[in-house]
Amino acid sequence: MNLKTYTSPYHHTVRKKYNTSYILRSTLLQKALLIDSINQLMHVVNSQSHLCIELIHCGFENENLNDQDRIAIYLIIKAQIKNILKSTSATSATIHLAKNYDKVAIVIEDNGADIDAVKFKNSRAQRTVKNLVNYHKGQYNISFDQNNGTVLQVLINVTELPNN
Repeated sequence: MNLKTYTSPYHHTVRKKYNTSYILRSTLLQKALLIDSINQLMHVVNSQSHLCIELIHCGFENENLNDQDRIAIYLIIKAQIKNILKSTSATSATIHLAKNYDKVAIVIEDNGADIDAVKFKNSRAQRTVKNLVNYHKGQYNISFDQNNGTVLQVLINVTELPNN
C-alpha cells in the first residue's frame, strides 16, 4: 500500500481539523480584528458541523484592545465552542460579547442536552478557559441544565489602547 495515496475517513477528518486549526491560527497571526476572527470561527464551525453559532456583541465598534487581551478572548470562545462540539449534543450556541471600558463579558450558551458535567468541567478546553480567566484576574462561572444545555459566564479585565 502506498502511504501517499492512502486516505481513510480518519485521515480525512484529522486533515480537516488540522486545516481548520491552521485557518483559525492564521487569523490571529494576521492581527485580524477580534469580531472578524470570531466570525471566521463561526463560519468554519457552522459549515463543518451540526452546530449553528450566533454572535451578539456590543462595545467593539472601535476595537482598541491590546493583542494579548484580544487573543485571550478569542481562545476562551474557541475553547468553549470546542468543548460544546465534543461534549454535548447541542445544535445551536449563542455568544454574547460586551466590552465596557476595561472589562469584557463573555456569555456562551448552548442547547445541548444529556451533558456529562464532570467530563465537561474536567476537559482540556475548560482548563484553558479557567487559566485564561485566572491570568486576567477575571471571574468564571459555568452552569449545566440536563435539558437546556450549558451557560459559560466570564468577566475579564482588559487593557484599552488609546485611540489614534
